[in-house]
Amino acid sequence: MNRTTLIIDGNWLMMSRLGVMMNKFSTELNENQLQSASNELVDFLAQSVNKIINFFGDSIDNIIMVQDGGSWRKHVRRPKLYQDEYKGNRVKDEALDWNYIWKSLDQFCQNFKNANISCFSEKDCEGDDWCWYWSNELNKKGINTIIWSSDRDLQQLVTWNKNGSWTAWYNDKAGLVCHKSLKSETGDLLTDMLSISNQSQSFEYLKMMLEQRFVDISYIDPLDIIMEKVICGDSGDNIKAIMRLKKGDRIARVSEKEWGMVKEGYGSFLDNLNKFKAIAKPIIKELKQLKRFQGNADSEDDLYQMFLFNMRLVCLDSKYIPKEIKDRMKSHKDEYVVADMESIINNYKVLAPSDDVPVDELFDIF
Repeated sequence: MNRTTLIIDGNWLMMSRLGVMMNKFSTELNENQLQSASNELVDFLAQSVNKIINFFGDSIDNIIMVQDGGSWRKHVRRPKLYQDEYKGNRVKDEALDWNYIWKSLDQFCQNFKNANISCFSEKDCEGDDWCWYWSNELNKKGINTIIWSSDRDLQQLVTWNKNGSWTAWYNDKAGLVCHKSLKSETGDLLTDMLSISNQSQSFEYLKMMLEQRFVDISYIDPLDIIMEKVICGDSGDNIKAIMRLKKGDRIARVSEKEWGMVKEGYGSFLDNLNKFKAIAKPIIKELKQLKRFQGNADSEDDLYQMFLFNMRLVCLDSKYIPKEIKDRMKSHKDEYVVADMESIINNYKVLAPSDDVPVDELFDIF
C-alpha cells in the first residue's frame, strides 16, 4: 500500500485554469473552435497535474481525482430564515458555452481512468463529500492524504490520527495547512514523530521539502473552520450567517470578529462538534445581545433552526452526510488503485493523449 495520496479537487482545478481561457469558450465561436478550446483546456489540466506531482516528488506516491455530481445539500429542507438556494448565488456566464467546458472536465476524468488512475463521481455527491470520504478512508488504513484545492471549507478535514496518519490541505498561494497536533512542541519534529509512529516521518520529509522551497506551513484547529462558517455564513456557497439584521439597503451579519469574542468566553470547552451543537442556544442568546443586533426580531427557536441547517450544509462529518450519499461513495471503495506515478511524472500527455494541442507553458503562471 502507498504512503501519501494527493486528492485533486477536479472542479476547482478546472475553474481555476478556465480563468485564463474564457475568451476561447465564447458562444460566438463555431464548434471546431470550441472543440479545439476544449482540447486545449484538457491539455492545460494535464500540465497542471504533472507540475504538482513533480513539485511534491517523493512526498506523494499516488493521486486520485474527485468530481462534483450535483449536491444533496440543495434538497435539504430550508428553515424559515433561509429562503434562498444553497450555492444559488453562482450564476453562469451566458457568454460562455458551458457544454464544452464541462465536456473538458469529463474528458479529463476519462483520461484519468484510461491511465488507471482513480477518479470518483456520483449523483448528488459534491467534491467536498468525496474529499471527506477518501481522506477518512485512507487515513484509517494508515495512508496520509493531501487535499489540493483553494476551497477553505476543505481545511476542516485536516487531521492527525492515533495510527500516525494525517491529512493536510495545500494550495500554491496559501501553502500547506495542517492539524495543530502536527506542530512540533520540542522544536525537533522528527524526534516528536518518532515517539508516535514511523509512518508519521512522512510529514517530516514533506515539511523539510516545503521549507527548503520557502512554502508557508500553518497549523490550525479544523473545528474553527466549521464553527466560523456555521455562525458567520459563507457568501461563496450562499450560506447565511445565523444572526442578521436589515439596515437600510444592506444586511448586517455577525462578523468573524464578533464570533471570536463570543467563542473566547467558552475557552477550551469548545473542542468538538457535539459540544458546539449542545451550546447552540446559549451562543444564540449571546449573539442576540450584541449591540449591532438589538433590533433583531427573529425568535430564538427560528435562529436555532438556522444553526442546525447551517451545520447540515457545512459539516463534512459522518453524522451530517445522508446515509444514501455515504452508501453511494462506499460503493466505489474497491476502485481505489495506486497509479503508475513514474509514467505521469515523465510524460504529462498520459493525461492528455490528444495530439491536436501543442505543448504550451500556460501552467507556469500558476
